[in-house]
Amino acid sequence: MFKELLKRTDCASIVEFIMNGGELVELPKDQTNEERIKEAYAEIYNFIEANFKEESRDEKTDNLTSAICVLESSYFELGLLSGIKFGTQLQKKMLEIL
Repeated sequence: MFKELLKRTDCASIVEFIMNGGELVELPKDQTNEERIKEAYAEIYNFIEANFKEESRDEKTDNLTSAICVLESSYFELGLLSGIKFGTQLQKKMLEIL
């Protein structure tokens, strides 16, 4: 029964529910995380190129890259800690059931 539930779970739906308290309104593109991240970075750098003078682009890109690295690191750590906590709670519940 539990294996069947896992087969039906959609990671994107779970993430949306946890982050926003609701279901996905729009289905995610069929892309890997790597592809999604590269696309997001490209959009940001295209924005910088379109909106800043050439002399200040390197500085703006460096500042933005530093900020993104802090966010990525922080969210990774939060996700890792949440996953550990979730796994521990799941294990306790499974032991209670079995």
